[in-house]
Amino acid sequence: EKLETLARSFEDAGIKTETELPTVRPSWSGLLKAAEAEGADLIVVATRSKAQLKRVFVGSTVEELIRHASQPVLTVGPNVPAAMEGPLDFKRIVYATDFTTEAEEAEQAVLSFARHGGASVYVCHVIDCKANPAEAPAEGEVRASLEGLIARSPLGEYGCELAISYGEPAEAILTLAEKVRADLIVMGPRKRSFWLTLVKRGVSLDVLAGAKCPVL
Repeated sequence: EKLETLARSFEDAGIKTETELPTVRPSWSGLLKAAEAEGADLIVVATRSKAQLKRVFVGSTVEELIRHASQPVLTVGPNVPAAMEGPLDFKRIVYATDFTTEAEEAEQAVLSFARHGGASVYVCHVIDCKANPAEAPAEGEVRASLEGLIARSPLGEYGCELAISYGEPAEAILTLAEKVRADLIVMGPRKRSFWLTLVKRGVSLDVLAGAKCPVL
């Protein structure tokens, strides 16, 4: 009944809607199967509470989705204000990269928004100097890597700004996003082993927990 009510609200806005209620465990696997069956280009999911994201033992639906989906997952965290009336435009995008394959794949989503919406893109890398300060790369080395990334990518056509920070990655990304009044944060989460999930929550979940804008 709730799904049908929600579907009607979309249809009232002129959006064609179909409902589906997978009854499998775990729930995230049913959502992924439905997305694959429909050939979905995007999965949108919201987190219901801050407490869910603050758990040490993270095994939530949203984490499993962002780590296993083959499509981009647009997440709306507990600190994101209600959307205003009218079209939702992503005009200021923070693209956080750690130069991994996952981050490179996320770049395609950034390009899509930049091409269609004329967005300003802030390409961000955080030098995590808290864990091993002596092993942290020099800022000049990181800047050269970012400039090389932009030179090899169509992103260079959109006047990207480079942002290099030191410290804890999630905190630095959130600080930059608030400073530039970002409409969207884009990241490429890594797949992690079960045991690492139990020991340490990833940067993506920390960003989602604190972000005041959607995170892709």
